[in-house]
Amino acid sequence: DILSYRFGSLNMIPDVTPNGVFYLPPTGWLTSFYNPPKRQFNENLNKIEQLRQKLSDLQSENNEGSLNLDDMQAARLREIRNDLSQLREQKNTYLSRLNVIKSNEEAGPRRYRNNYHELEQFFPDVDIQRIEKIDKFHHQITKFLKLEFEREKNTIEENVDDLSHHISQLVNEAQKIKNQQGPNVQTALLNEYADKKAELKQLEDENKNYQKKKKLQQDKKDQRDALNATVNNELSEVQHSLNTKMASLNEQVCGSNSFQPPRIELKPAGYNFETINDQGTGTSFKGLIIFDQACLNLTRLPFFVHDSLLFSNIEIDRRNRIIEMYAQETKQIFISIDSIEVLSEKAQEIIRENTVLTLERGGKELFGRSWNEQATK
Repeated sequence: DILSYRFGSLNMIPDVTPNGVFYLPPTGWLTSFYNPPKRQFNENLNKIEQLRQKLSDLQSENNEGSLNLDDMQAARLREIRNDLSQLREQKNTYLSRLNVIKSNEEAGPRRYRNNYHELEQFFPDVDIQRIEKIDKFHHQITKFLKLEFEREKNTIEENVDDLSHHISQLVNEAQKIKNQQGPNVQTALLNEYADKKAELKQLEDENKNYQKKKKLQQDKKDQRDALNATVNNELSEVQHSLNTKMASLNEQVCGSNSFQPPRIELKPAGYNFETINDQGTGTSFKGLIIFDQACLNLTRLPFFVHDSLLFSNIEIDRRNRIIEMYAQETKQIFISIDSIEVLSEKAQEIIRENTVLTLERGGKELFGRSWNEQATK
């Protein structure tokens, strides 16, 4: 039942259609990686051309003529240089700390005794013995700290050795890359070549991302347009089927085709439902009943329920025909109605034959009594 499928999908647009599968990336996904703007893209093109020319010039400057780092070698060479800079800085820091520790280890009272006697020449009243006692106390503290100094010195020396070993490995690796370019390649030339090569790769990657983003955006637009076209076609078919059926039912209810039927206009984001040139309450309720009946006939909708309020403002003749229309339906229809005496004999007979529950005052309320009655004393 393709019509039932289409109507049932009005409020939930399918992402799979008979013409194919439409995939729309989630919002924000296209910007998850860096993409330069259009202006930056064009600037990158100019820089790329300049860098390629510079790389060609550097190759020409090399006497061996074999300077040709690939992207991985250029990136690795730059990484080695950065690592060497950090490791050497760490090594110098450790060496400075090591010199401070060695200097502290050499300090002691004897070192300063001559200075104290020289001080006495300028200040005859100074208490040299007291100063020496303080110095002796410092000397005793130094003994306690000597073990800690030794431990710290050993730790720093081990760190220095590790750093030196790592530095040596990186230097050898850089030398191997250099040797692959030729034995006479200058280090400065090789480093500049590596920098330009890495910069070139970064700019090329940025522009590739930009082009990929533009393609994805165009694909998204094309898929969105195709989806909108499919949805509009589906809505148009559903709208035509509903309006055709409602026109037929309206003629049945009104007894003539001279009265305007209710019409529905379906849109991707909403709908319009009205009876042209007639906005009366009775006409509006009649249109709602006819719409529900059309949906019951055209879709897999199993039943509907109509309250008595819908019938109160509809003309008696049309009300009779609505009851007769209900009687022809093979699916279930539930209605409530306040009074049937004004209806035709045929309509009354249909209602009596299908009545399930009758409610009225005098003990025949739904729960045996009216809840709004005051208790009598």
